[in-house]
Amino acid sequence: MRQLYLQKSVISYTDEHPIVNRSKEAQYSLRASKKGTMNEITIHNQKRQQVATIEVEENFGKRQGIISVEGQKQFFIEQVVTTLSLQEQTELYLVGDWKSLSFDLMKGYRKLAKVRPKWMPFGSSSYEMTIFEEVYEPEIVSLVSAICYFNSKKEKENAQQILQIV
Repeated sequence: MRQLYLQKSVISYTDEHPIVNRSKEAQYSLRASKKGTMNEITIHNQKRQQVATIEVEENFGKRQGIISVEGQKQFFIEQVVTTLSLQEQTELYLVGDWKSLSFDLMKGYRKLAKVRPKWMPFGSSSYEMTIFEEVYEPEIVSLVSAICYFNSKKEKENAQQILQIV
């Protein structure tokens, strides 16, 4: 069993966002880049090897993302205005409230990982990923990263709408 933490924040194009263990040591890093209408988030391990990508396309209030691990499409995530939906592309599936990052990643009857919001002493609110089968670690890290990205974009847009109303 292994626990990793992703601090809740907006993923920007200038920063590298770490995913750390309990000792605050970076285990993965997220990097965002922009290619036309496509945003790409790449996830690298400690050896700086790319383990996953999240390709996000944004058009007219619609945001779609494909999560790929080692070249295999795993999940499709979509946001139309404020509605967020997720489709599994493999035998993996989610149980729980994945929109608020409180879910279990399952394969058949096996629980591979669980994700929960958590307040950490070394930062603000974070998401705790408890991985029971490490072979699925890139899948859970990329899925949590994608949902965080979509949620942060939605929160930012909601804040802008509130400012426009006032």
